[in-house]
Amino acid sequence: MAKITSIIGVLMGVLATVIATSIKTRSSAAAALSSLGVSLPADDILFGHAGYTCSLLNRVFSNETFTVTSPYYDVLIDEAWSQNCRLNASCIVTPDSAQEVSRLLQILAILETKFAIRSGGHNTNPGFSSIGRHGVLIALEKLNTISINADRGTVTIGPGNKWGAVYKYLQPYNVTVLGGREVDVGVGGYILGGGLSAFYNTHGLAIDSVTRFQVVLPNGKIVDATQTEHADLYKGLKGGLNNFGIVTEYDLTTNTGIDIYYELSTYTAANTPAVLEAYAKYLLDADINSNVEIQINPTYTLVFYGYLGHVPTPAAFGPFSGIPVASTLYPPTNGSLSELLLTIGSAGLTSDGVSYGVTFTFKVTGTKFLQETFSAYLEAAASLPSGAVLSYVPQGVIPNLVAQGKTQNGGNLLGLEATTQIWANIFVQFPETLSQSVVTGTVDSVLANLTSSAKSQGLFLPYIFVNDGGPNQKPLRSFGEINLRYIDTVAKKYDPKRIMQNLQNLAYFVSKELERLSKCTNTPKCHTHGLSGSLRLRQPKTQNIPSRGRREIITLPNKSHHVIQERDMKKEATFNQKVFNLSLALSQSRINDATELRCMVLDLDGSIKESETRGTRDDLAKEWGLDGRDLRNVDLVSEGIPHLLVRPSVIFISMFTLRLLVRAHGVLLFLLPIEDCHVKVQDVFMTDLQSRLQPGPGSGLLAKLPFELRVVDAALASVIATLEAEHLLIRQEVEDSLRDSTREDVVYSVLRGLQDHRKRLVAIQQRARQFRSALREILENDEDMATMYLTDRQAGQPHEVEDHLEVEYLLEAYYKNTDAIAESESALLGDLERTTETIQSILDVRRNQILVFEAQLEICMLGFAVSTFVAGLFGMNVANFFEESTSAFAILVLACVMGTVTIAKYGLWKLNKFRKLRF
Repeated sequence: MAKITSIIGVLMGVLATVIATSIKTRSSAAAALSSLGVSLPADDILFGHAGYTCSLLNRVFSNETFTVTSPYYDVLIDEAWSQNCRLNASCIVTPDSAQEVSRLLQILAILETKFAIRSGGHNTNPGFSSIGRHGVLIALEKLNTISINADRGTVTIGPGNKWGAVYKYLQPYNVTVLGGREVDVGVGGYILGGGLSAFYNTHGLAIDSVTRFQVVLPNGKIVDATQTEHADLYKGLKGGLNNFGIVTEYDLTTNTGIDIYYELSTYTAANTPAVLEAYAKYLLDADINSNVEIQINPTYTLVFYGYLGHVPTPAAFGPFSGIPVASTLYPPTNGSLSELLLTIGSAGLTSDGVSYGVTFTFKVTGTKFLQETFSAYLEAAASLPSGAVLSYVPQGVIPNLVAQGKTQNGGNLLGLEATTQIWANIFVQFPETLSQSVVTGTVDSVLANLTSSAKSQGLFLPYIFVNDGGPNQKPLRSFGEINLRYIDTVAKKYDPKRIMQNLQNLAYFVSKELERLSKCTNTPKCHTHGLSGSLRLRQPKTQNIPSRGRREIITLPNKSHHVIQERDMKKEATFNQKVFNLSLALSQSRINDATELRCMVLDLDGSIKESETRGTRDDLAKEWGLDGRDLRNVDLVSEGIPHLLVRPSVIFISMFTLRLLVRAHGVLLFLLPIEDCHVKVQDVFMTDLQSRLQPGPGSGLLAKLPFELRVVDAALASVIATLEAEHLLIRQEVEDSLRDSTREDVVYSVLRGLQDHRKRLVAIQQRARQFRSALREILENDEDMATMYLTDRQAGQPHEVEDHLEVEYLLEAYYKNTDAIAESESALLGDLERTTETIQSILDVRRNQILVFEAQLEICMLGFAVSTFVAGLFGMNVANFFEESTSAFAILVLACVMGTVTIAKYGLWKLNKFRKLRF
């Protein structure tokens, strides 16, 4: 009874705690809502209940809140461009200022209510800019202010605008902005997703032209994000989408180049391969002032030609000149960009049904793969049910767009590779009566097949263009791990309660994409056990040991014992004196040759200026503009963790056994006491450095880089070349061993070889990951990358923090190569582990077979021994009356044999029964 009473008491205590916590939470929420001017109803507060939240919002924003019974509700729902995004929200709120957005967002956060954000509603992914009955839709259509500054260089635009309104507003000022190619596309989602304009290869992406974001943070605070104010948030928004808050204003740089040449033509499906061949040639030698856009449909292909300036037919479009035109929708015209956008831009695709699209990126090196994508598109289009219309839009991107994104307004976080490429958009529209899984499955299948083919041909690029991304794609991960983690860091800073991650309905959430990345990445975790950071010597504790077996002078008066003890004490004293003398000698030798380093001095052309020079660490640090502690581990062979240290006048490179100092006018290479095999790395560096510094065919484009960057390039190249060479050699050995693992006669030797290979693979993988981490660390530091231009700094022209394009390209290239090596090692280790487990299983089976055979043999011998013993008894010279019977001997033999068989069979039966047991 006492136990039952105790249990009831505990349960009542827990219940009381829960109730108290609930009351405290509700009282806190009530106080927070009251501070926002929200009058609460008499009933209890409901968390996560959209209907309850909408009833409160209807009181606070009576003119901006629309429920299903409101006359304007259906009109607002139908603003979504795609039918599958016209979800019936519990209510729609249309705030008309940043202050109202702030108040609204705080209420939603307090009441823990799901929400979605809609600008123009052109997103085709259900739930991204729409939400069902379980949440609130924040429609930004009333945030539609537009203003231009006095010098017409900047225009401020609200996210609720559509691009048609923006172009009309700017037309009298003879300027324009990088905006949507279709006038009914909303401003907010278009810009945050990157934004391809009519001349995107000339000016770059729309996101690159933003100079200020006004952002409402989840805590309600309204901030301006620029390059100087909340700079981390500004940079995060150049790729981080709506992971930080709600953007309520954009400042965009205007363009004065509004006079253009344009024409719009169609081609038959039979001539589309010729159009694509011409398109590939055009992209590989594109004029940055021109633009060609293609939209492929099952029966025809639409091609737009545009050129900046009033000109006759531009030579840039020469590759298309010989292809027969099916029809001319707009003849060659010298007009204005506003005219183009307001006429052609209003004739885009309309959506009366369900829409679904995906995108992927591939390099353009010729026309072969482009033709392959067209063939796959035609096959997919033919397989779709009647009523579904599949379109293919290969959007060509040239390196100038990437360069604009690196240099404009501090750069973006998209992680684009500076190569000619195509952002392919596969897009389908179909009536809702068709099976959505069949139609979307066909599109996904085309995407998977083409992606796999591009990878096999070395043409695949990871970038996913957000504006065309599908609901299941992961664009933030395609920006690269460094940029993804930067976005997550900024999101945690400005949204520590993770409101945008947890309450926003559907989006490309950085937290989820980073979580999936962590699950897919095999990163070894380092653990330390029992390390206190210092070494403490303890005096041994005195223990009470029994006297038996111990020699104690006080208990043994024997004189011989005293002699033994004295002799032992003399030996111990002599040993201690030797230890002291040797320790002192070693200590003095450490002092005498303290920190003296052996170095080699290299000239500007990579030749050896001084083959060997010696100096102390402090002297070298002072001479090369470093602190003494910067070189504290430079002569430690075991200090193998790579790093790249940047100082205003010197770059210190420590990459495993390759360590050097780089200045604008020379290189100092440290000579370490290492094995001959490692000296070869330095030989590779020396040879490669000379090819990069001395004029000749090996220098190539590197000649345009300053001296210090060519040295850095040579150092990184020598390290990664060594890693790759070791990887290739060990890979060949592992493959040979795996091939031999199928042979029965060498299974034991193969196992020993695989164990050795595993140790070497782990070592290479660890070094590759360390090298990758060192590159990632410098890539995340814009200041260090800008400081690496030592020659320009010495000439009095230091680079701005964001001006480090060449360095970033250089480091990113080696980062990708190192990552590939590390991942290849992981895959090889996986194969090796599986093969090792298989061989171990084979060996275990063989051991078991041997043990079973031994047991069987011993059982049989036991039966034979028993029978032999019995027979032996009768064979003794005793009276047993067997001599008197003629059949006694035969009976005895038969009995012994039967006894042997019986014992053996019984033993084997018990053995088999034991083997069948399952533990």
